[in-house]
Parts: sequence; C-alpha cells; structure tokens
Amino acid sequence: MTTATEPTPASAAERTVLLDADIERVVDALRSPDLLGAWLGNWTPDGDDSSSATVVTDDGRTRRVEHLAPTPDGAVRWRWAPVADPTLVSEVRFTVTREAGRTRLTVTETLLAGHGASGRPGTAGAACPTAAARGLHALQ
Repeated sequence: MTTATEPTPASAAERTVLLDADIERVVDALRSPDLLGAWLGNWTPDGDDSSSATVVTDDGRTRRVEHLAPTPDGAVRWRWAPVADPTLVSEVRFTVTREAGRTRLTVTETLLAGHGASGRPGTAGAACPTAAARGLHALQ
C-alpha cells in the first residue's frame, strides 16, 4: 500500500564516481549548505535547521529541497521538485562507501510515481546525478 508520504518510485537515474577524498569530507559536502552551494548552485536554507532549502542549479532551474532522515546505512537523502512544477517530485539518494582507499559516491535520483506525468528518470532534477559527480571532484 502506498501513502502520500511514501510515494512509489516510477523511474531512476544513477551515477557513480570514485573520489580521492576522505569519506567524511564527502559526507560533509552533502550535508553542508555552504559546500552544497559550491558544487550544486545557489543553495539557500529555509531557516536555522537546514531541513529545507531553495536551490538554483547550474541548469538555471529553481527547486525546493527537503532533507529526509538518513537511511540506516547512512545515505544522505533529499526530496526535491522544480518551483515551476512542484508535481515533478524526485528523491535523491547519495550513498558513500569506501573502496580501495578511495570514496565511492553513488547518486540515485528517482522520480516518484503519482508526481508528474512523464515518468522519465531525472525529470525533476536532471542535473543532480551529473552535477554531484562533477562537483564533488572539487573535493579531491
């Protein structure tokens, strides 16, 4: 059974990159509004708790972002949608693991069923997997 708070995944886009950076530094970059702004775009937190924000990504789109509770495996998760079409909701999951002395970052963006009509992966934030992989290379 699916509820409004737990939408069903419709489709996903995934990218993986190996980084020459400490795993802690990569996780910090995924959680810090200042560091997020350096690689994703103009990141403006909505208050002191940083649980939601507005971001203008490098593709020029303005999106509303909500941080979700971390997963049991420690992945960082967001849910976001373009301000111009808030029905195009995606969940973005950043999984960070160690691999042979390096940090593997896997970014998965899933368009959620019942949100938007296209069902195409990455519709809500097509820049995210690519921008994360490209931008986090700056940590090296």
